[in-house]
Amino acid sequence: MEGEKKMENGRLIYRTPDIKDIASQFVDLARTHNWNDGKIEFLKDEEEILFKIVRAAGFCVRGVELGRLTIQDKFDVEGENGERKRVNILCPFKVRDIEGDDYIFATGWLDCILRLAVYGGMKRVEKESREKLIKAVSMEIEKSVPLESIMFTKDGDLLVEYPSQSYTSGNFPYFVEHVKDKNVLGPCVGLHDSCGGWIDFKKSSSICNEIVCRKCRKKAVFSNEIKTFGELRRQLELTLAFRQCVRDNNI
Repeated sequence: MEGEKKMENGRLIYRTPDIKDIASQFVDLARTHNWNDGKIEFLKDEEEILFKIVRAAGFCVRGVELGRLTIQDKFDVEGENGERKRVNILCPFKVRDIEGDDYIFATGWLDCILRLAVYGGMKRVEKESREKLIKAVSMEIEKSVPLESIMFTKDGDLLVEYPSQSYTSGNFPYFVEHVKDKNVLGPCVGLHDSCGGWIDFKKSSSICNEIVCRKCRKKAVFSNEIKTFGELRRQLELTLAFRQCVRDNNI
């Protein structure tokens, strides 16, 4: 997740954004405009809120700007009918990726989160309803953040999350739910970023388990007490740091 980096006492401190605060700003913005009005004039601060929520959701982006994106209709596979489907149905903004190109999935996600926030937001609603919208938006932001990669060898090989699939259809086709640190390790835990091989989780011995890349066979061994992705990350960080210390000090 995008956040703020600051130096404190000589150390680089990474602070993640306050999701509820961003969700609150976004819901209030969603309730400010009639989004079906094509003549809305947006303030710079309002564009910044859209940018912040996309970043908070884990997308690496350069910015947002006015514009519509379309994709080929999935039912027109051969392109015979020339049918195009609009990505951002309600939101008039599209998202640019780090390279400055149109970011279709992030644009679709922004449109979905806006439509979620707008439901019930075209009229004045009670505080309780506003809080429910903020909670719903916050949950989708958290679900959208990808799993932080896990280094599993001294050479810097990374375990990364396998491509996620959208878990809804209909009104919110771009909402996804990524693997989280609290999730339990399953038979297949992700992909090896270097070679693209699938990484399996296996029993290594009576006291150890291992993760092994199917393609290049690189692996890491760890205690069988490790059950979740978060525990695996912390264990491997400690193991690799200890081994580096041993090498540096010729122990």
